[in-house]
Amino acid sequence: MKEELVQRTLGDIGAVVVSHSNWLQQLAFDNQNLRQELLDLKAMLATLNNIDLDLYSVQTEFPIAIDSNDHIVPWGTQNDNTRSALFVRACERLFPEKPVRFLDLGCSGGGIVFDFLMRGHKAFGLEGSDFSLRSGRANWSVIPRSLATCDISRPFKIIANDLSEAVFDVITLWEVFEHIPEERLDTLMSNIKSHLAEGGYVFASIALEDDVVDGVSYHPTVKPESWWIEYFASKGLSFSKYDFLSYSEHCRGIGNGPLDPVYADRPEAGFHCTLRLITK
Repeated sequence: MKEELVQRTLGDIGAVVVSHSNWLQQLAFDNQNLRQELLDLKAMLATLNNIDLDLYSVQTEFPIAIDSNDHIVPWGTQNDNTRSALFVRACERLFPEKPVRFLDLGCSGGGIVFDFLMRGHKAFGLEGSDFSLRSGRANWSVIPRSLATCDISRPFKIIANDLSEAVFDVITLWEVFEHIPEERLDTLMSNIKSHLAEGGYVFASIALEDDVVDGVSYHPTVKPESWWIEYFASKGLSFSKYDFLSYSEHCRGIGNGPLDPVYADRPEAGFHCTLRLITK
């Protein structure tokens, strides 16, 4: 079964590498970002046989966040593909003895999932909009079996290949919480807690301002940091900022890309947080 998955995925990636090679040649290799994308694809193709493809699937009655502006009028999901090798290495420091089981909620282009897979970890990403899936953008053409669409504000369950209910050592939500309507936050929190392994970490960045593009608002839940701290505590999760990751080891809120704010320069824009289950 695993060998068949490897071969199918290798075929998918091989086709993408070829198409990207032709595309870059037509552009005379004059774009650094595109050259890097090709190098990433070739690296993935060369190393995939050594990756443990413990793939996941999602069970949900809400595969698309159909009433979210992030899907109706895509903006972040059609532009973002956050990457961070520094974050992956930070998680390896927290879990040095085993491959990290990683889940990215609101994964957009799937870049961080890609980074974890490239380091031999077990990773999966969920995205509310199907824009990237339909357009095959970013990593959706490269690691299609490690990304899926799902409205994370509705009940869902992730199943591992052995048919067990999956849990993860690290769950991330980079610039995601504020995109969820307040009345659905409880469901999101239930989803997070049911998929968080014992001793696991939830890392997030949360915006404190609305994001309005061409008159469209993308942040229905804009609350002060104190509100979020109290809310997380009410759900049985402790809150901290830089006890486990340094500022620069976070994936967002550090100027990591053209769409990313810099919290150090503009603390009113957002904050980082680490959440862990409160144990009695």
